[in-house]
Amino acid sequence: MNLKRGTIRYQFGKREYTLSFTPGVAASSRGLQILSEMIHLEHGWRVTVALEPEASLFIKEASLEINYRFTGDDRIYCNGFQSWTESREFYPNEKIKKLPLSSKKFKINCMGDYHFYPYSGGKGRLHSHSYCYIKQKTGDLSFLGSLCEETGYTIFACETKKNRIMIVKDVEGLEISPGRHAIMDIMLTQGPERNILPSYFEELCPGLETRDPATGWTSWYRHYTNISEEIILGNLKSFTQNNIPIDIFQVDDGYQSAVGDWLDIKPSFPNGMKHIADSIRSAGLRPGIWLAPFICEEGSKIIKEHPEWLLMSGGKPVPAGWNPNWSGTFYALDVLNDEFLYHLREVFNTVFNQWGFDLVKLDFLYAAAIEPRQGMTRGTIMSEAMKFMRRCAGDRLILACGVPLPAAFGMADYCRIGSDVAPKWEDHLLSAINYRERVSTANSLASTVGRSHLNGRVFVNDPDAVILRDEDNSLSQDERFTLFMLNNLLGGLLFTSDDVGAYSPELARIYLSLFPFRKKENMTLRVNDLVETTFRIGENSYTAFANLSSHRAKSVLGDGTFFCSTLPEEDRFVAGDTEITLRPHESRCYLSVREEFFSVAGTTAHVFPGSEIISCTQKGEVVKITQHEQVRNRNTVYLRAPNIGQYIINGTAVTARKIWEKLFILQVDI
Repeated sequence: MNLKRGTIRYQFGKREYTLSFTPGVAASSRGLQILSEMIHLEHGWRVTVALEPEASLFIKEASLEINYRFTGDDRIYCNGFQSWTESREFYPNEKIKKLPLSSKKFKINCMGDYHFYPYSGGKGRLHSHSYCYIKQKTGDLSFLGSLCEETGYTIFACETKKNRIMIVKDVEGLEISPGRHAIMDIMLTQGPERNILPSYFEELCPGLETRDPATGWTSWYRHYTNISEEIILGNLKSFTQNNIPIDIFQVDDGYQSAVGDWLDIKPSFPNGMKHIADSIRSAGLRPGIWLAPFICEEGSKIIKEHPEWLLMSGGKPVPAGWNPNWSGTFYALDVLNDEFLYHLREVFNTVFNQWGFDLVKLDFLYAAAIEPRQGMTRGTIMSEAMKFMRRCAGDRLILACGVPLPAAFGMADYCRIGSDVAPKWEDHLLSAINYRERVSTANSLASTVGRSHLNGRVFVNDPDAVILRDEDNSLSQDERFTLFMLNNLLGGLLFTSDDVGAYSPELARIYLSLFPFRKKENMTLRVNDLVETTFRIGENSYTAFANLSSHRAKSVLGDGTFFCSTLPEEDRFVAGDTEITLRPHESRCYLSVREEFFSVAGTTAHVFPGSEIISCTQKGEVVKITQHEQVRNRNTVYLRAPNIGQYIINGTAVTARKIWEKLFILQVDI
């Protein structure tokens, strides 16, 4: 990467000026001085740009230009604007297409960056928010990342045909006064992914300790806004009666009379929300509730009683989107209005201290900063809004959603990193109009893969809910399992909305195979025709494959011996170097069978075979297997034996059988 030049365009008095500068070298022009440094890092450079005006002035443009020679083998990671925006690796010749003009009718342009970033729709014109990397054929990264998003959103615009990367700051509306103002702080590094990505996120959130992985239930993806006290407590009863060890039980949208009127509860909750939270806590779970603090819908009391709290532009309220589940258009509220912020504090005080909820899912957060104002950029307003949310929540849990991600780094405990899933694979109409925030299982999974590197570094990833049920579900069996496995593998918060009490025995077995929900370590990820992942859980090593494409895809297992519990019983052990073929949207996970005798060679109770086994000890002919306390499925355990012979496993006599040369297996049900 060759850092070429920087540009600052500004308005001083009634005139506009453009000042080009060399990064690392001070420069000045009428009314403004630019201070820039180039700081050498272990794997590259850190570039800072600060501005010192003589008097108040408006910044119109702030950018850096980099020369970069792209090749056809490169993969360019583009991080989307907010939680729901498509985020993945692109080929150099791909496009990020424009929305059609008709999209404005349904306000979907409000939910992304379409209203402030100029989409060209041309081949090789790609852009990424906050950070970006180019992955070479060797696997090494050329990485570019902003360390200063609170001064404005940073956009990395890759123009592959021009071999150029423009680093552009969204400075619309920015007014600065005399004094020093940091405006850009960019990390430019190159090297192995295992070094580059951790160093960036550690610089952003030094010493951050994220929450443990968690499981739960949310009402949205089965009942949507049609919820009641009876439905919520009925589902809670299903979990308690079946002794299912989830952590969080969350009430989603639909309990309130209108979006924005959070303390006005529907008659379908006759005993109020405190009764709901108390019931959840009595079941040994953490109660959660949904809020969209920065928006309100048409017809809400907040619009009628406090129109002065609405964000206005040109004398009209600013739309933040359109939702058919509500009354159509919904509007942004003004987070710079002190009276409105006081009202929000009272809402959170009620939710936490009077009702007794422990977690708030905060949704549609992008609306806080949909317009720059009062001399502040969108990025500044968004950053301040998230800090305010954190102060309101204190040590309670925040699940952020619909948020420009850097504003949630270190502020949210959990964060949605993909679009909403759906009980179907793809929404072909919304895909056809290039809507990057569309509700779509395929879209969600692309970002779950693309943003997996965030998990446990800046927050815990929420890849959205899994949908296994048969009712109101067009997902195929392969698609359901792929959603289930990838969310389990790459996320840290795993929810469902299904009525688990209505599951068939086979669906119940699949769902219960997530317990215990374990951390995954030493993960590597490769995305080509297949998503291929290697990882460890405890002493066990795994290789997982997911085919997100609409055609069959092939790969080859590595060296050794492997076990896959989702294959027919006679085919579960697979030799290394075997070519495997996956159907469209099919996924599989393979356990690498260890060489040690009496090690676990496979199990059937868990989606990641063997991860539910705590210990396996052997003395002579007696073997003892101990499972994790959260195992809920009946389990068939396979152990590697030294030869054919009889052993006593957990009190049962078992004879080893020969699978093939030098592979002898003991099989026992526990």
